[in-house]
Amino acid sequence: MADPTYIVDGVLTQPEPWVCLQSTTTANDTTATITWTSSTGQNNWSQYLDLVVFIYSQNTYDGANWGDVKIQLNNNTTNNTYGNQDMSQITTASVLAASAQSSFRNNYYMGYGPANEGGSSNYFGCIVGYIYDINSGKAKTCLSQHGGASVGASTGQTGYSSVDGNVMYKQDPITEIDILAGGFYFRTGSRFDLYGVLPKMV
Repeated sequence: MADPTYIVDGVLTQPEPWVCLQSTTTANDTTATITWTSSTGQNNWSQYLDLVVFIYSQNTYDGANWGDVKIQLNNNTTNNTYGNQDMSQITTASVLAASAQSSFRNNYYMGYGPANEGGSSNYFGCIVGYIYDINSGKAKTCLSQHGGASVGASTGQTGYSSVDGNVMYKQDPITEIDILAGGFYFRTGSRFDLYGVLPKMV
């Protein structure tokens, strides 16, 4: 493979260690999946050490609970291919609850996207997911943080925060990322950004 344009005589000349690879903003309320794939040039993921995903979203679920946001790698949807450890805290109608749980899954669990039970389009949640060592022969590990708040007609103020550790038990380089709305849809204006981290960042 030829060196990217910002490697000159073996030296990285790219001024920024984090490179924006892709950005998607939903234009309707019917988007269930965001798909990104590696390609050529700057978007060739084989030249990056890590990937970072930023998610700013709301989903179309109109009930008291929120909708899951999930990620699948390399279009792998097989059960028990992913493992998750979740530590979360939720406040519903001023009642605080905390939980910790682990599971085998067919996706990375990234956190919740706020629902729209109160009829407002102004409550969006944030997720940051850092996927490590994407081109190594190791299992693919992700650490994510999530937070958000909304208003529900039956629950009052609702807030949620979590930290999640995820692993996919496969060693292949990552060439595709699918972000899923957990059985619902992402609302208009939800934004998704992907950054590649060059080796000189480490």
